[in-house]
Formats: sequence, C-alpha cells, structure tokens
Amino acid sequence: MLYLYNTYTVSKKILFIALLIVVAGLLLINKDQLSSPLNRWKINMDLSGAKIVNVTTDKTKTYQTETLEAKSDELVIKIAKTATEDHQKFIKDRKFSLNSLFIPTTSPYPEVITNIIECADEFKPKSQILEKGEIFTLFAGERFNFGICVSDLVKYSAIYGIFDCGTKGIIELWLFGEKEEDLLPKVKTFSC
Repeated sequence: MLYLYNTYTVSKKILFIALLIVVAGLLLINKDQLSSPLNRWKINMDLSGAKIVNVTTDKTKTYQTETLEAKSDELVIKIAKTATEDHQKFIKDRKFSLNSLFIPTTSPYPEVITNIIECADEFKPKSQILEKGEIFTLFAGERFNFGICVSDLVKYSAIYGIFDCGTKGIIELWLFGEKEEDLLPKVKTFSC
C-alpha cells in the first residue's frame, strides 16, 4: 500500500514539473516570437511591452514583403520588410501614395458650393528626415487609415516611416497611439 502511495506521489511530482516546463517554454516562445522576425531582418527597435498579433508574407512580381503586427496597451505597431530591385522607385511610390491623400482635388459632384476639396494644414503629414529614411507624423481613423481631414474622424495619432536599409531591404513602420509623444520615442529606437 505504501509503495502505491509513493508511486502516486512521484507521478504527481513529475506531472507538476512537466507542466512547469511547458508553461516556461510557452512564455519564452512568446517573448522570442516578437524579436525573431526583427533578428531575422537584422533590424533593431524597442518593442518592449508589445505582443505579436500576426506575421504575414506577400509576394508579387516586383517585390516580396514580410509584415509583423504587434500590440501593446498603448500602441499598435506594424513593421514591413520589403525586398525589391529598385528601392528608390518603391520609396518614391509609397511617399506619393501617402501625400496624394492630402492633395486638393476638384469636387466629384456637379453644382456643389465648393469646387475644391482640401485638407486643412493641421491634418497634413509633417515630415522629418532621419539617417536612413523619413517619418511622417499624421492622424489616422478608426480603421488605422490615413487621409483623415476632419477632427471628428481622428481616432489615433500616427507615425509612418520608410527606411532604405540597403541589402536588408526597405523597412516601413506604422505606429498608432493616443498621443504623438508615445510614438516618437519608439521610432527613435529603430535602426537597421
């Protein structure tokens, strides 16, 4: 009887230790899961407190993009690494797409009071040149979209950055948060 009791106790201890090992492994995997794509891409950025949400790959004839999405309590972060033949054309196209959201356009409706639809200067992106690229500070809507020109639709402060990291590819950053002050320090930790 004593032998069965000892075997049962030993089995419980082994099961408990195995459970601890599994839990510790899961915690380590979750921690390394975020840094793994950044290490593979050979870039650095402080993402402490953020948890990975999604990693995707997209391939077309002209480029291949890997995207990492992460969230923390205060921020939503998206980082994309793109491999393409013509870095300058890709960067120029991305900047044009962003800036075209804020270009004055004619009204699509006939007989309207205003002939031109224009975004106020306070909603237009503010550009800042950094060592390897450029960042734009602007506003975003509920669906993390740019081109918001009305204060009622503004949900987030946002930063979009595009960096030419040479042979490592082109890195794009999207950061969304309540306040711009929370975003800029994170972007400043980026290096490639």
